[in-house]
Amino acid sequence: MNRGPLWVRVAAGITAVLLLLSGGAAYYLSVNPVDLSAFRNQIAAELQSATGREIKITGNIILGVSLRPTLVVEGLEIANLDWGRAEKFVSVGRTKIRVHLFPLFKGRADIISITASQAEVHLETDGDRRRNWNILAQAVTDTGEEAPLPEIEEIKISNMILGYRDIGDAEVHYRVNLEKAALEYDTVNGVGHYTLSGKLGDQVISAQGRIAPLYTISPEQPRQFDMKAQVFGLTLSADGSAKFPFKEFTYTDFTLAASKSLGLAAEYFGLGFPNLGAIRISGNLTPVGNHLHFGNLTARIGETDAGGYVIFSPGPSLKITSDLHSKNLDFDTYWDMLPTSTPPEGKLFYADPLNMDLPQDVELDLRYAVQSLKMGDDSYSNFLLHAQMADKVLHITHLDMDMAGGRIANSLTLTPQAGNLSLAVHSSASAINLSKLLKQFDMPKYAKGNVHLLLEGESTGGSMAELAARFNGRSYFELREGSIPKRLSSLIRGGIMNIFRSVQGMFDGDAKDARIECGFGAFVIREGIAENKALLMVTDKAVLSGKGKIDLGAERVNMKFSPRPKDNTLISLASDVDINGPLLSPDIGLNKASVAKSVGKTALGVALGPLGMIFGAAGSVISKPGGPPKDNRCVTTRTEAFRSLQASGPWPELVQLRAAQ
Repeated sequence: MNRGPLWVRVAAGITAVLLLLSGGAAYYLSVNPVDLSAFRNQIAAELQSATGREIKITGNIILGVSLRPTLVVEGLEIANLDWGRAEKFVSVGRTKIRVHLFPLFKGRADIISITASQAEVHLETDGDRRRNWNILAQAVTDTGEEAPLPEIEEIKISNMILGYRDIGDAEVHYRVNLEKAALEYDTVNGVGHYTLSGKLGDQVISAQGRIAPLYTISPEQPRQFDMKAQVFGLTLSADGSAKFPFKEFTYTDFTLAASKSLGLAAEYFGLGFPNLGAIRISGNLTPVGNHLHFGNLTARIGETDAGGYVIFSPGPSLKITSDLHSKNLDFDTYWDMLPTSTPPEGKLFYADPLNMDLPQDVELDLRYAVQSLKMGDDSYSNFLLHAQMADKVLHITHLDMDMAGGRIANSLTLTPQAGNLSLAVHSSASAINLSKLLKQFDMPKYAKGNVHLLLEGESTGGSMAELAARFNGRSYFELREGSIPKRLSSLIRGGIMNIFRSVQGMFDGDAKDARIECGFGAFVIREGIAENKALLMVTDKAVLSGKGKIDLGAERVNMKFSPRPKDNTLISLASDVDINGPLLSPDIGLNKASVAKSVGKTALGVALGPLGMIFGAAGSVISKPGGPPKDNRCVTTRTEAFRSLQASGPWPELVQLRAAQ
């Protein structure tokens, strides 16, 4: 028969003797407690046998004798596990235990209350499955049986410091100072009521709730609980169940609400977070193996709604997987999150250093879809962001959205490298309606049609300016099923108006707009120099070709466009157009040599009469002797462009684009 631990038997024996004493002697002993300090080693050994932990009692042990005997223990220490970093798991300055008298005669301790003060607890984990706070876990899980515990009617703790860290870290991660903690047991229905108050850092925290059953410990039986807590201006409500030894949640439904923002919480955990306004997040938490699944999420953050799921997978590296979606997102709210920087005057690319560092021990797989995205005065639909990060490399596999009736798709790979950033980019725009695009940006309808664009390349640099100057890649764009308005020149404003007026007859006509037979361009980019390999637009009334290059490092352009009418009987002053200078403000003007040549041919044609006029016009129009027939111009030029682009390597997207024509 189990006769109970030694300290219980000692207390029971002493109490039984006291009952046999006369009233005067009993009264004397009741007001002069019994000193049991000499038994501290035996009592510590009994406690160690029950818990499996090394336990020391360094102070006095005093027994106050009455119908409700009181045991006061000073200097209680519980050792940490061998793999832990802290020497002690728990140390308590003073513990006071009150018990019912008569059960002591049977070797059983019915505890009325436990009060403790000046306690310090070190919670530690190895980041995987071991946790040093599972004191009774081994005994219960080995046998698979219930482990009954003494029913304690009331537990009160004051001034307890609670620290938490991963054993791989030299310092404690988080420290909680619990000023007051209480657990009261309802003996009728087995429900425990708890309250906590204290500080996490400088922030006041409080929590209250219920838990049941309180004192039946079984690896199979879930423990129901509810909670309402406040910290950092946040309110957390939860309702669920957990299995002993509290390392596994069976489930919990929760709601997290903040009347202002998550700014204080983010600041405490070393994160930057803008003030987005009121926040409310609801969902459920379910463990699956070593993963925590936050499912059925619904959230309102400022003016943005969201839903979906997030999975946290603790381990040697933290892995976060999410699939979230929103109906509406106003990106203007998040502009403050972006670093503020201004390019040098007249420049397009920022010169500020790109201080980008990615955590080594975090893996991400994040997906976020938005039905309607607003950026400034512009709106887009079906936005998709899919990002993956591992080994300090960030892959943005999708940064896509619908725009002007088409689809823009981007993928990026970012790799920080000793102060530099390595960048690889793939971009495409398919079936962008040019009329809608120009209208969206409040620009005149210079042309109509569907735009297709491909861009790929890579670079390394410490700033956006350096990335541009070192960029190597290629680009191709094409305009399909398009046309030029009848009165193109009427749409032109500013200093280049006279240039377009000189070629007005090329694009307009009495009957209808000029139909575009083909329009495309190809660039090969080496060390920031984009060299044009093909630039051609053919309409039923004119031909526009071009050549030149764009220096992304110097941010300068040097291009020449050559418009020519197809009508050989038309004498036109159409001349080459030069575009030179800074990218943001180039000089646009007629090529002087081309103007002189055109004027000379026109004068000669007038002198020779009608026949000369025909020869003069023909000489300024399109083809050189032996050149390709004009009917094949689109096909042959496009073929040459594809060959130039693919000389540096296969380009499957370009092949697909060509096959789709």
